[in-house]
Amino acid sequence: MKKILDIAKWVLFIAVPILYFGVGVEENIFMDIAWVVSFAQLTKDFIMKVLLKEKYCEIPQTEITKKENE
Repeated sequence: MKKILDIAKWVLFIAVPILYFGVGVEENIFMDIAWVVSFAQLTKDFIMKVLLKEKYCEIPQTEITKKENE
């Protein structure tokens, strides 16, 4: 189910501008809202996967976590 939603975000993000500028579809507030939501979700996914992943990997282990791992 998560993969389907990920694909839907990309389809909306790419298809709405093509429909507006390529095909000439009339602007629609619901399509605009759907595009903004998909853009926000893609931005959130990028931040979570790329930026925060590096931050969490760089956190050094403290003595407490070293003792717990032993």
